[in-house]
Amino acid sequence: MNYHHEFHAGNFADVFKHAVLCRILHYLRGKPAAFRVIDTHAGAGLYDLASDKARAGANGRAGSGR
Repeated sequence: MNYHHEFHAGNFADVFKHAVLCRILHYLRGKPAAFRVIDTHAGAGLYDLASDKARAGANGRAGSGR
């Protein structure tokens, strides 16, 4: 199994994860207490989604390949 982001960027689970994260952060902004966000699974943050590596396998075709 490969966990590099370019293999699943843009697929349903990736988009859903980001939507849920945005909702949580929006909710936390409304609270009076401060909060900190530490993304432990962000990866390198820059991926070539047009590369052969990104388009390999079913996840690449279902996500960034579209």
